[in-house]
Amino acid sequence: MSEHPYHLKCKWAIAAHARAIIAVSILICVLTSLIVLTGFVTPASAYSPATLLAEEEPEPPEIDHLVDQTQEVSTTVDTSTSAYTEGERLTNTNTYPIDAAGDIRFTASAVGTETTLTKHRVLLQYEATVNGEEAAFWTETSTLEETTIDDYEEGETASIRSLIDIDDVHEQIQEYDNELGQDASLSVYTIIETDYSYESSESRISDDEPVIATATAKHKQEIVFGNTVFTIPTSTDTTSTTTGGLSQSTDSEGGLTNITSAFLFLISGASAGYCYRHRDDYDAEILEMRLEEVQNQNWITVVDKFDSSDARSTSAVGSLKDIINLAIDKGDRAVYCYDQQLFVFVDGDTEYIYSPPEPPLVAENIDITELESTTSRSQAHNGEEDGVFIWEDSSTDTAEVPQEEAVPPTNGHDDPSVIPAGKSKNPTADAIDEIWIKK
Repeated sequence: MSEHPYHLKCKWAIAAHARAIIAVSILICVLTSLIVLTGFVTPASAYSPATLLAEEEPEPPEIDHLVDQTQEVSTTVDTSTSAYTEGERLTNTNTYPIDAAGDIRFTASAVGTETTLTKHRVLLQYEATVNGEEAAFWTETSTLEETTIDDYEEGETASIRSLIDIDDVHEQIQEYDNELGQDASLSVYTIIETDYSYESSESRISDDEPVIATATAKHKQEIVFGNTVFTIPTSTDTTSTTTGGLSQSTDSEGGLTNITSAFLFLISGASAGYCYRHRDDYDAEILEMRLEEVQNQNWITVVDKFDSSDARSTSAVGSLKDIINLAIDKGDRAVYCYDQQLFVFVDGDTEYIYSPPEPPLVAENIDITELESTTSRSQAHNGEEDGVFIWEDSSTDTAEVPQEEAVPPTNGHDDPSVIPAGKSKNPTADAIDEIWIKK
């Protein structure tokens, strides 16, 4: 029974590269064990089986540090239109007339929770992107207003006001648009930035010496210009910085990284042990022949005996693959002779032979008992004393009685154009017809 090609490939890899496989497996074992034992990814105490397989809920956050930012917009109409009256005050309406609106009064507010606000500013930023891309390839930022917040108390609202000349912004966009060309898309944004500080419990040396961490909350909104109106939405944004349980990776309580490392350690160790134990059990040459045989079994015919012709020269090849390649190139089948334990392929006046290190798998398909009984019946039927021509095909497991021996040429010389009776133009087939089964 033939083995699966993948099974043969694994055996061949062990036979040919056992040392390399063992070395790589040991290296993986060392690396994974270092990760597990030194706590490179997680603390060493988290590597008990109970901890590795535990499905505990993550700890709730100890402290949330929040900064809520809000922007409000208002303007006064300075030119009467069919929709607006001069002097009319527009507050948080989101949409405003370009030609009729005066300067935009922009108010930025921030409130901190478990934080101390330290600085507050309003920015105006122009960005250019290539059509279809998200990242900007050009930016220009200007600070409209900035203030330092002193003695901030939690829960207080820190505000800053700025004036935006909307006509100037509109003209600036058109100018940049002409400079950058049609392939660029230009946008303008208002940005509120609030610097704040908070106590970080992650890096605390002791309960009496807290470490102060700093961060910046950022709120960004686009000013969208239409043909006659522009839009600045009133909006609120919340920035959160969390310290405590959630800041620790869930891998610290076991989890995927630990389980994966343990799995790799076990697999690599088993691979190294198996290769070391069986490194001398497999022969690379035999396995290479087996693999070639299994993959090309349709190109091999099994016979009992093969009689070489003195008229043909013999050439030995180094592997079964060479014999199979010759057969495939010529569109013919190679022959395995069970008695001589040789693979043979006949090409013209040359016999190519390969002597395998041990009998191939195809030899197991020959039923010698059945073959001999068939030979005896054929001899009795024909009344022959010396034997009959007979050959065995592994695909059918039946014996056939071929034609009688060919009559030599009668034209007085060996004319290659004359094909003796009973012969074919296929040299491998002629060679098969010369197989004898003796009594």
